Amino acid sequence: MSEPVQEVKKAPITFYEWPGGRKSVAGGTRTAIKLDRPWQSDIVVNKETCPFCTKPQKDVKQKDLANCGSWRVIENAFTPYPFHRMVIPTECWSKEELHGLGGQDKIRGALHMATEEIAANAEKTIFITLHVGALAGQNVTHLHYHVVAYKFDDNGESPVMHKLHELYDGRYDHTGPLNHLVVSSNSVLQLAAGGLRAGQFFLFPTGQNPLDVVDDWGRTVVCSEIAGFLNMLITTMNEKFRSVQGLPPDFKISLMFQEGKFRHGLYVPILNHLGSAEEMAMYEDSCQITMPWTHEATVEHLKS
Repeated sequence: MSEPVQEVKKAPITFYEWPGGRKSVAGGTRTAIKLDRPWQSDIVVNKETCPFCTKPQKDVKQKDLANCGSWRVIENAFTPYPFHRMVIPTECWSKEELHGLGGQDKIRGALHMATEEIAANAEKTIFITLHVGALAGQNVTHLHYHVVAYKFDDNGESPVMHKLHELYDGRYDHTGPLNHLVVSSNSVLQLAAGGLRAGQFFLFPTGQNPLDVVDDWGRTVVCSEIAGFLNMLITTMNEKFRSVQGLPPDFKISLMFQEGKFRHGLYVPILNHLGSAEEMAMYEDSCQITMPWTHEATVEHLKS
């Protein structure tokens, strides 16, 4: 006599819609937080083979910012974009420093250097991006922040920040449908779980106006506030989503500036692999990105 088939309990299915028209879905039998990442490799830093340490580059500028680090700004020689610079520390860091971006002061120092470039090119839409770990696309383990104008057709305001306020703030009255996913906010910025992949977080201005970086005072506010939020998020995610193999997650960060103002940012940890459904969702409007768990589960795990 055969054993009875056990019924698998399914959780409710949660659908999300994000700026840009893309959708994600979670739930069913995919609910538990998974920390097993056998496919992740550790970061290996080798100063002797680092191209930033061993090969000459022409510096756009170099500054020693004391506790905020010593930094160089260089041109990116390998890019399709007409404006593409990189902010790099003057020396390679350890893998531990890399995973935490050197801490809050060093993040602030890097942003100070990057926003100087943004203030000098306020007519462009510019992104500050970085990648930590091979799964996040880092192929040179010397930390490097990209300061780059990705948009070739740069002739209109991005609607993303306004859509984020609708989702999380309900246009500033805290009644948005995803307001429960806001994990931290102050009078300047908000940090909220969300996006196409599990573990992602949006960072965007709290008020109706984006943060101005054109003048020195504005840069001080933007750099300090963003550095504080990113340091808190990275530190928490590195602890709570450390794999069973002992590794903090590889991750990417993108910060978008338009007309010299901070509009929005995105933190993306690599906690799972994308599959066929995700590939098709890039082309088929009726398909969704399938997440291994909900954003609500991420927030609960951070609080646990």
